[in-house]
Amino acid sequence: MATISKDGTWKVYATNVDYSKGQDASILKSGSFDGDSSQKSIIAISHDGQLVCIAQDKTIRFYSAITGELEGEITDVHTEPITCVTFDSTGKYVLTAGDKHVRIFHNVPGLKNNIEALKETLQRNMSNTSAKDRIELQIKEVQDTLDKILA
Repeated sequence: MATISKDGTWKVYATNVDYSKGQDASILKSGSFDGDSSQKSIIAISHDGQLVCIAQDKTIRFYSAITGELEGEITDVHTEPITCVTFDSTGKYVLTAGDKHVRIFHNVPGLKNNIEALKETLQRNMSNTSAKDRIELQIKEVQDTLDKILA
């Protein structure tokens, strides 16, 4: 679950809790966003939990839910303020609604995050040849997809 506050921060929570044992949701990551906290903001989190998208006015910003850093920004998405932002079920696309239109964008920051996460996994699995080969192939596939989108 992700929330955004008027103090200019966003938070991602772990919601896999057992309330019968007295557990509460805990904050996994918190960050500040580069927008006007007095304006209406809409937040969405990717299905893999690695990326947060914040829509404000006509701009969408992508933040890593791992590092908290700004990963990308698209301005003037619509001619009127954005009314909805969401990720598709595969995480490949980000959809926005506003000015009676829907816009669909490739989730480029998500692909970049996936490459970085795979590289970290690769470093932990250097001694396991089969895992190393599989992860290197996954990195190549994601990089090829990213290259096609950015070409």
